[in-house]
Amino acid sequence: MNTHAPIDCGWADLRRRLPATAGDSADDVETPCLVVVRSEFEQNLDTCAMRVSRSNGIVLRPHVKSHKSSVLAEMQCIRSPAQMCGVTCQKVCEVEMMVPAMVRATGRCSSAEVVTSTAKSGSGNTAAPAAHVPAEGAEAVSPLPRNFRTGRFTVLLSNQCVGPRKIQRLVAAAIAGAVAEAKLRDGGDTAPASPSEGDTEEPLVSLVFDNAGNARDVAAAATEAGVELGALVECDAGQHRCGVRTPG
Repeated sequence: MNTHAPIDCGWADLRRRLPATAGDSADDVETPCLVVVRSEFEQNLDTCAMRVSRSNGIVLRPHVKSHKSSVLAEMQCIRSPAQMCGVTCQKVCEVEMMVPAMVRATGRCSSAEVVTSTAKSGSGNTAAPAAHVPAEGAEAVSPLPRNFRTGRFTVLLSNQCVGPRKIQRLVAAAIAGAVAEAKLRDGGDTAPASPSEGDTEEPLVSLVFDNAGNARDVAAAATEAGVELGALVECDAGQHRCGVRTPG
Protein backbone atom coordinates (compact mmCIF):
# COMPACT_ATOMS: atom_id res chain seq x y z
CA MET A 1 0.00 0.00 0.00
CA ASN A 2 1.38 3.40 -0.97
CA THR A 3 1.29 5.75 2.03
CA HIS A 4 3.19 8.62 0.43
CA ALA A 5 1.28 11.88 0.01
CA PRO A 6 0.63 12.80 -3.62
CA ILE A 7 3.16 15.15 -5.12
CA ASP A 8 1.77 18.43 -6.40
CA CYS A 9 3.26 18.72 -9.89
CA GLY A 10 1.19 21.73 -10.85
CA TRP A 11 -0.74 19.86 -13.56
CA ALA A 12 -3.82 22.03 -13.08
CA ASP A 13 -1.78 25.17 -13.71
CA LEU A 14 -0.25 23.60 -16.83
CA ARG A 15 -3.68 22.79 -18.23
CA ARG A 16 -4.89 26.35 -17.71
CA ARG A 17 -1.84 28.09 -19.13
CA LEU A 18 -2.16 29.48 -22.64
CA PRO A 19 0.78 29.54 -25.05
CA ALA A 20 -0.05 33.12 -26.00
CA THR A 21 -2.64 35.85 -25.64
CA ALA A 22 -3.72 38.59 -28.04
CA GLY A 23 -1.15 41.34 -28.17
CA ASP A 24 1.88 39.21 -27.24
CA SER A 25 5.05 39.74 -29.25
CA ALA A 26 6.27 36.92 -31.47
CA ASP A 27 9.15 36.29 -29.07
CA ASP A 28 6.73 35.61 -26.21
CA VAL A 29 4.65 32.99 -28.04
CA GLU A 30 5.24 29.40 -26.89
CA THR A 31 5.21 26.96 -29.76
CA PRO A 32 3.30 25.05 -31.02
CA CYS A 33 0.62 27.71 -31.16
CA LEU A 34 -1.96 28.73 -33.75
CA VAL A 35 -1.47 32.43 -34.49
CA VAL A 36 -4.04 34.26 -36.62
CA VAL A 37 -3.73 37.73 -38.11
CA ARG A 38 -7.38 38.66 -37.84
CA SER A 39 -7.43 41.27 -40.61
CA GLU A 40 -5.92 38.84 -43.13
CA PHE A 41 -8.15 36.00 -41.95
CA GLU A 42 -11.27 38.12 -42.46
CA GLN A 43 -10.03 39.32 -45.85
CA ASN A 44 -9.65 35.68 -46.95
CA LEU A 45 -13.20 34.95 -45.83
CA ASP A 46 -14.53 37.96 -47.73
CA THR A 47 -12.65 36.92 -50.86
CA CYS A 48 -14.25 33.47 -50.72
CA ALA A 49 -17.67 35.02 -50.21
CA MET A 50 -17.29 37.30 -53.22
CA ARG A 51 -16.57 34.33 -55.48
CA VAL A 52 -19.42 32.11 -54.31
CA SER A 53 -23.13 32.55 -54.76
CA ARG A 54 -26.01 30.31 -53.78
CA SER A 55 -27.74 31.43 -56.94
CA ASN A 56 -25.13 29.37 -58.80
CA GLY A 57 -25.84 26.32 -56.67
CA ILE A 58 -22.62 26.66 -54.66
CA VAL A 59 -22.16 26.85 -50.92
CA LEU A 60 -19.00 26.49 -48.86
CA ARG A 61 -18.35 23.90 -46.16
CA PRO A 62 -14.74 24.53 -45.05
CA HIS A 63 -12.72 21.73 -43.46
CA VAL A 64 -11.74 22.40 -39.85
CA LYS A 65 -8.84 19.97 -39.65
CA SER A 66 -6.52 22.80 -40.71
CA HIS A 67 -7.22 24.85 -37.59
CA LYS A 68 -9.31 22.63 -35.24
CA SER A 69 -10.76 25.75 -33.64
CA SER A 70 -14.47 26.16 -32.87
CA VAL A 71 -13.92 29.93 -32.56
CA LEU A 72 -12.49 30.21 -36.08
CA ALA A 73 -15.18 27.90 -37.49
CA GLU A 74 -17.88 30.07 -35.95
CA MET A 75 -16.26 33.18 -37.42
CA GLN A 76 -16.09 31.55 -40.85
CA CYS A 77 -19.85 30.98 -40.84
CA ILE A 78 -20.96 34.25 -39.26
CA ARG A 79 -18.79 36.32 -41.58
CA SER A 80 -20.48 34.93 -44.71
CA PRO A 81 -23.75 33.22 -43.73
CA ALA A 82 -25.20 33.44 -47.24
CA GLN A 83 -22.27 31.47 -48.65
CA MET A 84 -21.59 29.01 -45.81
CA CYS A 85 -23.65 25.93 -45.01
CA GLY A 86 -21.47 24.64 -42.14
CA VAL A 87 -18.17 22.84 -41.63
CA THR A 88 -16.51 19.54 -42.47
CA CYS A 89 -14.77 17.37 -39.87
CA GLN A 90 -12.45 14.40 -40.19
CA LYS A 91 -12.84 12.85 -36.73
CA VAL A 92 -15.61 12.34 -34.20
CA CYS A 93 -13.80 14.49 -31.63
CA GLU A 94 -13.93 17.38 -34.13
CA VAL A 95 -17.67 16.83 -34.58
CA GLU A 96 -18.14 16.99 -30.80
CA MET A 97 -16.35 20.34 -30.80
CA MET A 98 -18.03 21.80 -33.88
CA VAL A 99 -21.69 20.93 -33.22
CA PRO A 100 -22.11 23.51 -30.42
CA ALA A 101 -20.14 26.05 -32.48
CA MET A 102 -22.51 25.62 -35.44
CA VAL A 103 -25.57 25.95 -33.21
CA ARG A 104 -24.13 29.15 -31.71
CA ALA A 105 -23.42 30.51 -35.20
CA THR A 106 -26.96 29.67 -36.30
CA GLY A 107 -28.36 31.48 -33.28
CA ARG A 108 -26.30 34.57 -34.00
CA CYS A 109 -27.24 34.77 -37.66
CA SER A 110 -30.55 36.57 -37.54
CA SER A 111 -31.96 38.00 -40.77
CA ALA A 112 -30.36 41.39 -40.11
CA GLU A 113 -26.93 39.87 -39.60
CA VAL A 114 -27.18 37.89 -42.85
CA VAL A 115 -27.84 41.05 -44.87
CA THR A 116 -25.21 43.12 -43.04
CA SER A 117 -22.35 40.64 -43.09
CA THR A 118 -22.72 39.78 -46.76
CA ALA A 119 -22.46 43.44 -47.71
CA LYS A 120 -18.84 43.43 -46.50
CA SER A 121 -15.80 42.66 -48.56
CA GLY A 122 -12.05 42.87 -48.22
CA SER A 123 -11.80 45.99 -50.36
CA GLY A 124 -14.98 47.67 -49.17
CA ASN A 125 -16.09 48.24 -52.77
CA THR A 126 -17.71 45.01 -53.93
CA ALA A 127 -20.52 43.36 -52.03
CA ALA A 128 -20.82 39.60 -52.00
CA PRO A 129 -24.25 38.46 -53.21
CA ALA A 130 -26.49 37.52 -50.30
CA ALA A 131 -29.02 35.77 -52.51
CA HIS A 132 -30.09 35.43 -56.13
CA VAL A 133 -32.43 38.23 -57.22
CA PRO A 134 -34.47 37.20 -60.29
CA ALA A 135 -35.39 39.60 -63.06
CA GLU A 136 -38.72 41.36 -62.71
CA GLY A 137 -41.56 38.97 -63.40
CA ALA A 138 -39.29 35.93 -63.35
CA GLU A 139 -39.84 33.07 -60.96
CA ALA A 140 -37.18 32.68 -58.28
CA VAL A 141 -35.63 29.26 -58.66
CA SER A 142 -32.90 28.09 -56.30
CA PRO A 143 -30.60 25.37 -57.65
CA LEU A 144 -29.83 24.34 -54.06
CA PRO A 145 -31.84 21.75 -52.15
CA ARG A 146 -34.56 23.35 -50.06
CA ASN A 147 -33.02 21.97 -46.88
CA PHE A 148 -30.02 24.33 -47.18
CA ARG A 149 -31.42 27.33 -45.33
CA THR A 150 -29.41 30.55 -45.23
CA GLY A 151 -28.11 31.21 -41.73
CA ARG A 152 -28.29 27.61 -40.49
CA PHE A 153 -25.05 25.68 -40.23
CA THR A 154 -24.48 21.94 -40.03
CA VAL A 155 -21.61 19.48 -39.58
CA LEU A 156 -20.39 16.84 -42.02
CA LEU A 157 -18.08 14.02 -40.89
CA SER A 158 -16.19 13.27 -44.11
CA ASN A 159 -15.10 9.88 -42.86
CA GLN A 160 -16.60 6.59 -41.76
CA CYS A 161 -17.60 6.25 -38.12
CA VAL A 162 -16.78 2.67 -37.13
CA GLY A 163 -17.12 0.92 -33.78
CA PRO A 164 -19.81 1.10 -31.07
CA ARG A 165 -18.06 3.71 -28.92
CA LYS A 166 -17.43 6.16 -31.73
CA ILE A 167 -20.94 5.68 -33.10
CA GLN A 168 -22.42 6.38 -29.66
CA ARG A 169 -20.30 9.52 -29.33
CA LEU A 170 -21.48 10.75 -32.74
CA VAL A 171 -25.11 10.05 -31.84
CA ALA A 172 -24.67 11.85 -28.50
CA ALA A 173 -23.24 14.90 -30.27
CA ALA A 174 -26.20 14.95 -32.66
CA ILE A 175 -28.67 14.70 -29.75
CA ALA A 176 -26.98 17.52 -27.86
CA GLY A 177 -27.06 19.68 -30.97
CA ALA A 178 -30.73 18.94 -31.63
CA VAL A 179 -31.61 19.90 -28.06
CA ALA A 180 -29.66 23.16 -28.40
CA GLU A 181 -31.36 23.99 -31.70
CA ALA A 182 -34.76 23.31 -30.15
CA LYS A 183 -33.97 25.74 -27.34
CA LEU A 184 -33.09 28.38 -29.93
CA ARG A 185 -36.40 27.91 -31.69
CA ASP A 186 -38.38 27.93 -28.46
CA GLY A 187 -36.81 30.82 -26.61
CA GLY A 188 -33.88 32.74 -28.07
CA ASP A 189 -34.25 36.30 -29.33
CA THR A 190 -32.09 35.34 -32.30
CA ALA A 191 -33.80 32.02 -32.88
CA PRO A 192 -33.50 30.79 -36.47
CA ALA A 193 -36.69 30.66 -38.45
CA SER A 194 -38.40 27.29 -38.41
CA PRO A 195 -38.66 25.53 -41.76
CA SER A 196 -41.81 26.14 -43.74
CA GLU A 197 -44.51 23.51 -43.60
CA GLY A 198 -43.57 20.65 -45.88
CA ASP A 199 -39.88 21.56 -45.88
CA THR A 200 -37.31 19.11 -44.58
CA GLU A 201 -34.08 20.42 -43.16
CA GLU A 202 -30.70 18.85 -43.56
CA PRO A 203 -29.83 16.94 -40.36
CA LEU A 204 -27.49 18.81 -38.05
CA VAL A 205 -24.91 15.99 -38.30
CA SER A 206 -24.16 13.95 -41.42
CA LEU A 207 -21.51 11.40 -42.28
CA VAL A 208 -20.28 9.27 -45.21
CA PHE A 209 -20.49 5.53 -45.82
CA ASP A 210 -18.82 3.04 -48.11
CA ASN A 211 -20.02 -0.10 -46.34
CA ALA A 212 -23.60 -1.31 -45.94
CA GLY A 213 -22.87 -3.01 -42.61
CA ASN A 214 -21.50 0.21 -41.14
CA ALA A 215 -24.55 2.10 -42.40
CA ARG A 216 -26.82 -0.39 -40.66
CA ASP A 217 -24.89 -0.07 -37.38
CA VAL A 218 -25.11 3.73 -37.40
CA ALA A 219 -28.77 3.66 -38.44
CA ALA A 220 -29.61 1.29 -35.59
CA ALA A 221 -27.89 3.49 -33.01
CA ALA A 222 -29.54 6.65 -34.33
CA THR A 223 -32.97 5.02 -34.47
CA GLU A 224 -32.64 3.72 -30.92
CA ALA A 225 -31.68 7.21 -29.71
CA GLY A 226 -34.43 8.89 -31.72
CA VAL A 227 -32.13 11.23 -33.64
CA GLU A 228 -31.72 11.75 -37.39
CA LEU A 229 -28.31 11.63 -39.04
CA GLY A 230 -27.58 12.55 -42.64
CA ALA A 231 -26.01 9.91 -44.88
CA LEU A 232 -23.84 10.31 -47.98
CA VAL A 233 -22.21 7.62 -50.09
CA GLU A 234 -18.44 8.06 -50.36
CA CYS A 235 -17.09 7.32 -53.81
CA ASP A 236 -13.59 6.18 -54.66
CA ALA A 237 -12.03 9.11 -56.52
CA GLY A 238 -9.12 7.01 -57.77
CA GLN A 239 -6.83 6.80 -54.75
CA HIS A 240 -8.32 3.46 -53.67
CA ARG A 241 -8.18 4.33 -49.99
CA CYS A 242 -11.88 4.32 -49.27
CA GLY A 243 -15.20 4.77 -51.02
CA VAL A 244 -17.24 2.63 -53.36
CA ARG A 245 -16.43 2.14 -57.04
CA THR A 246 -20.07 2.52 -58.10
CA PRO A 247 -22.55 4.70 -56.13
CA GLY A 248 -25.38 2.27 -56.94
